[in-house]
Amino acid sequence: MPKSSFCLNRISLLLFPIFWVGCASHAPRQNAPFASRAAEDLRPLKEEMERARTEQVDILAPVAFERALRLEKNAEAAVTQGLSEPELFHRVSEGRVQIKEASSQAQKVREEIRDVLEARSTALSAGAAETGGLYAQADRDFRELARAASQGDETKVAMQRNSVRLEFESVKSQAVRDSHLGAATEVLQQALKEGAKKYAPQTLTVAMRAFQAAGEALTREPYSSTTQSLCERAVFEANRLLSLTRESRSFAQSKSEDTALWVERNLTQVAGELSLADQRDKTFAAQWDQIGQRAEKLRTNSVPSSSLAQGTATDAVGTSSGSTPLDEGGSNFARVRAVFESETAEVRQEGEAVVIQFPTIEKSEGDEKTNRASSQWLSIDRAIRLFTQPEVVLAGKDQEAMVALKQFLLRRKTLTTDQIRIAQNSNQGDSLSPLSIRVIPATARR
Repeated sequence: MPKSSFCLNRISLLLFPIFWVGCASHAPRQNAPFASRAAEDLRPLKEEMERARTEQVDILAPVAFERALRLEKNAEAAVTQGLSEPELFHRVSEGRVQIKEASSQAQKVREEIRDVLEARSTALSAGAAETGGLYAQADRDFRELARAASQGDETKVAMQRNSVRLEFESVKSQAVRDSHLGAATEVLQQALKEGAKKYAPQTLTVAMRAFQAAGEALTREPYSSTTQSLCERAVFEANRLLSLTRESRSFAQSKSEDTALWVERNLTQVAGELSLADQRDKTFAAQWDQIGQRAEKLRTNSVPSSSLAQGTATDAVGTSSGSTPLDEGGSNFARVRAVFESETAEVRQEGEAVVIQFPTIEKSEGDEKTNRASSQWLSIDRAIRLFTQPEVVLAGKDQEAMVALKQFLLRRKTLTTDQIRIAQNSNQGDSLSPLSIRVIPATARR
């Protein structure tokens, strides 16, 4: 070994202890900036991990995300263990590389099972998470599908993707149904518990038909106004069923005469309010018909349009001498709307015509001799009589009901054959609705 090299080695050996002692004496000053910078060094990794969770990388690429999660914990351990800054930097870098890889995998999975992701998103927007176990099972199956896709298992993906998509569509339908008909379902169940089959079988049939019609509409067009009306009607009929079941059960515990006397008292009270003579010697049907006729006379009296808008009565019986019925669509709109409850019909004005649209139809009962009808048909009759010589167009999907209603109105001489017709196409009225009635005032045809 050359002499010069030997001397340099001896000098290095002598200086090393001094250098080591000097470094050790300054260790606190070196560690202080490292500790203060540790959180800053970790921040990019933590932000990327949080963003990955928001983008559901943990679901779409679970294996790669779990590796990134372990590396994040290793980086945090480097800080708590007081490891060197280079070591911390190395672990943070590993974690960021891994989360980038996981995000890349997740993007590929999104493209591969896009239809399933869309079905899941739509279901969640509809409130699927509130359906409990039904959604939980669909979500478990989805996570398995995503794991298979991220690992390149094309066979498993091909076998399961369609079934998982259908699961979410089913969950969505259930969520929409629960949000619109959940209340009706609970009330119907309560009515059945309280004996609806025994005490109100006819009303139960009507309520179940309304419920079924709303359910079918939710399947076809869950967000249309017609469907909303049908759902509201189903809730109304369910509440009506429960109320009638309780009333009928109460009547069942009374004597038949007590029930008849209760009906008579109510009819007599209404007749008295309308200044009718004592009719208790007549049948209930005859009494009710007299009440309806007197009420019709009250409606056809001349009433200022300002009072109609406010809903105030300004005429008494027998003061209509010299008056003429209002026959303008705009003037009678408020009066027509007052005939129907919001749950039973939608009344709207289209130009000078008034349109009455029904979500369900209560079929008329009886024959031509008795001329008995449902309360819905009697309301239609009253509404049309508010107009002078109108033209009436019936439209809708229930052809049988439209024909029967036309015959009913002709028998009651509400209209002549020249004044009423059934639309031959869907341009007049809503063809998706069971029944739509368009009343065109005579003034609009001049």
